Amino acid sequence: MAWDSKTGDAEVRMVMDSLVRRLEEDPEDFCCPISLCLMEDPVLAEDGRSYERKSIQEALRHRMASPLTNLYMGRRLVPDSKTKTAIVEFKEKVVEDIISHVPCMSPLQSLKLLFRAEGFVREKLPDPAAKDALITILMLRARLPSPLRGDAISEFTTMCADPAVDLKKVVERFLCKLGLKSLLVELDDQTVARFCLAAHVAPRSACCHAVDREQVCRLAVHSGEQAGARKLWKFVKTRAACGNPEWIMAAGLVLAARYSILGVPGPLPCVISRKALQYMQNPGMALSDAKNFFRLTLDFDDPAEATAEAQVKLLLDMCSQQEDEADRQKLLMEAHYVDPRDAEVLKQLTQCFTQELESKGKIENEDAFISFLLDVHGSIPEEFLSKMGFEDRTIRALAVEPEMVVKLAEQLESSGRGKDGAKILMTMSEELEEDGSASSQVKSQQASLQAYNMSGYSQEALHLVLSILSRRLLQMQHECREMQAKCSEQEDCIERLRDEQTQLHSYQQPMMTIEWDISRQELSTLTKGLSVNSPPFEIAATRLTAWFQYFPQGATSAEDGFASLYLFGDKDSIIECDLVVGSERKTMENSPVTPGGTGRGWANFVRIGAHKKISVIVYSVKSFVLSDLTYIYY
Repeated sequence: MAWDSKTGDAEVRMVMDSLVRRLEEDPEDFCCPISLCLMEDPVLAEDGRSYERKSIQEALRHRMASPLTNLYMGRRLVPDSKTKTAIVEFKEKVVEDIISHVPCMSPLQSLKLLFRAEGFVREKLPDPAAKDALITILMLRARLPSPLRGDAISEFTTMCADPAVDLKKVVERFLCKLGLKSLLVELDDQTVARFCLAAHVAPRSACCHAVDREQVCRLAVHSGEQAGARKLWKFVKTRAACGNPEWIMAAGLVLAARYSILGVPGPLPCVISRKALQYMQNPGMALSDAKNFFRLTLDFDDPAEATAEAQVKLLLDMCSQQEDEADRQKLLMEAHYVDPRDAEVLKQLTQCFTQELESKGKIENEDAFISFLLDVHGSIPEEFLSKMGFEDRTIRALAVEPEMVVKLAEQLESSGRGKDGAKILMTMSEELEEDGSASSQVKSQQASLQAYNMSGYSQEALHLVLSILSRRLLQMQHECREMQAKCSEQEDCIERLRDEQTQLHSYQQPMMTIEWDISRQELSTLTKGLSVNSPPFEIAATRLTAWFQYFPQGATSAEDGFASLYLFGDKDSIIECDLVVGSERKTMENSPVTPGGTGRGWANFVRIGAHKKISVIVYSVKSFVLSDLTYIYY
């Protein structure tokens, strides 16, 4: 048999309704025959029945008779411990069942049963087990829709402040068992902080991450001043130590945003420093990530925080932790790019390159060294110039900055090494030629000509110049052919469009149009039912005089918010036309004969507004005065 979802839903509702009724009912044996309520202090009376002590005492004070048999009965009462124990066990079972089943019930059913369970539990306070059950009930109330929660969250946070409460157990129940992660945001800062500490008590809870994420957002709110910033930094740095990418990102965000007020001493973990540098150099990405992680911007919308000075300090700190000289050199070059005038970076870079040149006799990253020297000194000091090989790969790497290569070549020429200068210009020219862009080709051609002059008109340089010019000529010829083909296509397209335009013009039907400019009319004083008439106009060749009648606020028969428009004629006629007000256009066709002096139109023609023009586009007129001729304006 196929499953019927509607039938299945109905069956589930029936089962849940039955369960709710069972949990709401009190067994008759546990209810006092007088008050009809569940007994708190049951006693046995002389008639052999159990009563609530207060109820039977009050009844016997007025009348010495059994409330059930109406026979004489003395005042001797005996505590009914057996019934009392059974009632206590019944209440505990009801509370247990309600806590177990409420998550599957509707909000209203849940609220009703939770209030019942809460009443049973509060009777036993301050018993530790009762406290524990009440906390669970408050959690379940807190997960209800906001209008049904009442003061559940505030009372829950108050109970969590009790030192006797096992907070670790509460946190695991709150987040892991009941899945109330979304409610963390509604707890106060103190409760979230306590939850965070409790979750990290060994063995660490599985819900640590959820609590940490909420706690870090609370700390971020107060990170605008130094004490708050340091608390936040300590929090994220500790969690980033395990290598979690999410917390490394968070630590990088905090370091980038709060570097100026943190005063963090080195050395810092390089992975965090690198992340902070990324955010300092890309505030847009930092702003987006901060909003997603911390629920606020961390002031990344203020670019003053991401200063070059802070970036250089981070790079120097990373550099101090490197053992490999190549890595140190790379970081120093990055710092030099950030701030070309930083004295410490210049000092360390100079030492780094000098030591490499002395120990190896050459510089591995010669292009970086040349860029550095030219940037700092404007030229290469003689003590370095004579030791450089200017390999092809160095010049090709420098080709991205042609002006730098030209400056180097000119320095070599002035030092009597014109051939070396020409060689590096030729190498750069070849590299730029391979790039293929228009600007690179122009610079390549200029470099080849300069190399030809600098080399003393060598055959090699001449061959390069001719080769480049030949390629340029072929390229220009190819571009010219492509341009001619495109021009031919455009001419064909223009001719085709002209033919289409001529054909469209042949389909157009001339017609008569009259426009009435109302933009200068004083219409603001006219109320509903008041109109203004246009000057009379003659419809050509018909001797028919016509005019507009316009109600800016609508005729008396118009609906509120609509303006009215009518076309009048002074003779009996049938006019086929369009009436236009603003962007609203209505067609008047197959209309009956309009007697002279009367009008036809629409009460609800257009929405009331500051309209500027009223037009009539006439297609045909049939006049009945002079003849039965019909005038058609085609």
